Amino acid sequence: MLKGQSSVEYIIIMSGLLIILLAVTIVRVGMEQQANRLRLQLDAERVANKLAGAMDAAHSAGNGTVFAFYNKADPSFSINITGRFLRVIYNQSYASASLVTNATVQADSNLVNQYIYVNNSNGVIYVGNYTS
Repeated sequence: MLKGQSSVEYIIIMSGLLIILLAVTIVRVGMEQQANRLRLQLDAERVANKLAGAMDAAHSAGNGTVFAFYNKADPSFSINITGRFLRVIYNQSYASASLVTNATVQADSNLVNQYIYVNNSNGVIYVGNYTS
């Protein structure tokens, strides 16, 4: 075996290993990005269902019912309540939940990472920051 031939074989083997390492890294980054998107989607669905559940419970419990809770969520979320639909908007997408009643009033625009109240006043469901 010649001395120069060993060097060429070594370079070929190292090149192959580097290509495998690069391929594994690319796949890992893609999977991590997909996992982050899924995490955000599931968190948005959790927030939508939690708030819709509180609003539906206040409607079912009747006049004078008040619920208060801390709405922990990703800071990029925006919550929009219109009629019978609640949407948690994030990254050009949204998660939605249906509501029992369309008599809803969103008193505050920022309902994320805040103490939230849900109040049934004569059949109208008010949702807002606990401080307002």
